[in-house]
Amino acid sequence: EEFGFVPTPGEPVLGRIGNRPAYDDAGEAFTAADPSGEAWVFHVVGGVSGFSKSAWVAQRVPKGHLAVVSNDFIIGNLPEQPTEGFLFNKDIFRLARAAGLWDGAGPLHFAKTFSPFPLTFESPTGAAPIPLYTSVRRWALYNLAAPSLKLPFQWNNQDLPFSVAVERPLSHRDVMSYFRYQYEGTEFDMTKGILAGPFGNPFRREGGPMKTGQTTRAISILRTLYSIIAQTGPERQLAWFAMDTPSTSVYVPLFGKAGVAGVSHQYASGHQGRFSRDAASWAFNFVCNYMQLNYEAMSKGEVYPAIQSWQDRI
Repeated sequence: EEFGFVPTPGEPVLGRIGNRPAYDDAGEAFTAADPSGEAWVFHVVGGVSGFSKSAWVAQRVPKGHLAVVSNDFIIGNLPEQPTEGFLFNKDIFRLARAAGLWDGAGPLHFAKTFSPFPLTFESPTGAAPIPLYTSVRRWALYNLAAPSLKLPFQWNNQDLPFSVAVERPLSHRDVMSYFRYQYEGTEFDMTKGILAGPFGNPFRREGGPMKTGQTTRAISILRTLYSIIAQTGPERQLAWFAMDTPSTSVYVPLFGKAGVAGVSHQYASGHQGRFSRDAASWAFNFVCNYMQLNYEAMSKGEVYPAIQSWQDRI
């Protein structure tokens, strides 16, 4: 843990939080897409001894749909048998019953069965629950992609749909704007209110007070080290890469066939603990931090127009 890494997933950590056990991630959510446009969301958690080492499920994202995974499971009711749209391990129903997570009455809802209840979940143990950590991001992005749905806000993100049909074709530039979205124009607008201060700063201390209240979890946050947009298609596959937080950064293309040698020195070097003017990460980190002096003026007058200009040229 010298470099800040947490223990192996599932490994108990005793004595750090009121002498109570605390655990790292007990499950994972992945997405996969191929050049044809087929995309899947995959979830996996630990299993039950004597039944299976893991419980996993995958759901196909319908053509023309957007699915948002934001630090929680999103797959809901499972069919009785795997289908073209659902895949899962054969023992998942027996496993859920053996673990006492499902009584067999009605469909097995994967997220509600295998993940904690979002309104009371503590992370870390002993902290105040933060249901807005996941729900606002999914709700906001679904309404951006399908505004005519006018999805009402749900405190429990498990009550939101797995995906929504987008109402117009989306490009990588649209996805970039989604990553930079601060919920402008909604009741959760991060640039408004007393917590934004006199200069419209969208960044917050995550989680809010220990005992009462909480702040909304933004999409683009100060502690973001980098973000990646993977773009697949029949003609090419590439990754759009941005150092630091998306709100104040520029996405550049990284081509798989280029290899490590094809990445510029500015993007291939850098260390968080050693400042360097030759590393792109430190340049974008400095811009974001400097903007905290007067975010509204600096973003609208300088940084946002510069980002737009650079993205138009790339």
